[in-house]
Amino acid sequence: MAEMGYRDDTLYGDGYVDAARVLTYEIGELGNYDVLEYLAMTCLVGTDIGEQWPEVNNDVEVDEFFEARGGVEHFVRAELLPAIAEATGVRVSTVRWLCRTVDDVVNAYGADPDNVTAYPVGDVLLSDLGVDGQLWGYA
Repeated sequence: MAEMGYRDDTLYGDGYVDAARVLTYEIGELGNYDVLEYLAMTCLVGTDIGEQWPEVNNDVEVDEFFEARGGVEHFVRAELLPAIAEATGVRVSTVRWLCRTVDDVVNAYGADPDNVTAYPVGDVLLSDLGVDGQLWGYA
């Protein structure tokens, strides 16, 4: 039986799964750099991204990092997703935030347990926020 994760699609919608769009939004709009931090410490160790991202220490450096790469969306499409594919062998095309348990979804996000759906976890873990969820990439 496949390992499962859980989420409430009524909170965020179930149509937001395109990897490039979600990662661009998470990083560029929300400033959720945990994805880059996690990847730099895991599958991207020893890569350009894995070596350069930990050196970024403040908002000015973050802006410079992405500006030098043509913006967040260009970085995600041209550098990040290809680097993940090279490092893991998985060409991530979709992503989904999942929690480990139904209780985690209820406690972290105030979800109604009746609205929580189970999904198989993805092919590569892109971020792990503990009880707040994991971002999984799917081929």
